[in-house]
Amino acid sequence: MHGINHMDDKTMDDKTENRTRSGDAVSDTIGFLLIIGIMITMIGMIYAVSYPVLWDTQKVSYFDNVQQSFIVLGSNINRIMSDRTPSQSIEIQTLDANIEGGTSSTINVTWTNSTNSTDDFDCWDFPNCTAFNLLTIEHSRGGRTIAYEGGGVWEKYVGGGVATHLKPRIGKGSTITIPVASGSSSSAGGGGMIRISVRSPGTPTVIEENDVKNVLVNVTSDYCLGWKNYFEVDLGASTSGDCAGNSVVANLGDCSSLFIILNYISADITAG
Repeated sequence: MHGINHMDDKTMDDKTENRTRSGDAVSDTIGFLLIIGIMITMIGMIYAVSYPVLWDTQKVSYFDNVQQSFIVLGSNINRIMSDRTPSQSIEIQTLDANIEGGTSSTINVTWTNSTNSTDDFDCWDFPNCTAFNLLTIEHSRGGRTIAYEGGGVWEKYVGGGVATHLKPRIGKGSTITIPVASGSSSSAGGGGMIRISVRSPGTPTVIEENDVKNVLVNVTSDYCLGWKNYFEVDLGASTSGDCAGNSVVANLGDCSSLFIILNYISADITAG
């Protein structure tokens, strides 16, 4: 009987030990799962917090690259206009964006000549009226645009503000020089590499007037606020118009010589 009791006690001890080991194993498993759960939660929180920051950083870097590319593009077009370089090309890596050419922006110049009669520079002076529209090459993505227009590079933000990254090349003084880049352009979009090739197929048309007064430059453009700031700050000209209709008029004053140089620029925009 005593032997049997001893075996019962041993069996009970073994069962107790097995239950303890089993409980420890379950505890270890639960602890491991808790740690994994905490890690997954932490990774999710880090991702949720950092992803918008990384995305915003990527967008800033992307627009910075596009901005620099357009400054190069603007310099290339200005070089064609001033140095008669035959053609220039650049490639821009885009991200779900469009690059389009347009001619909806316009420029008109009026002045009082030496006989005190008012003259003007508009589409009626030449057989092709569209020649006096300003060539615009514009990158657009998410409501934010960067564009070459009128010798300058402009950036328009979602809220409507306009920044100037490359200034137009209007000369103001005893001689006023107004270069005009008109022309035609194609469009491409959807993302990927986009190539922009620009050239001038002919010689510029030059209008020259001497002893003129009250030179007024009227620009109508989506980047009107940038033009207005350029006229006032960089040229020191007085302006009228608050850009409510995307138009501003700048008074460049009087000069001994006025030169208006019309350049026709062809821009070929292709994807791939």
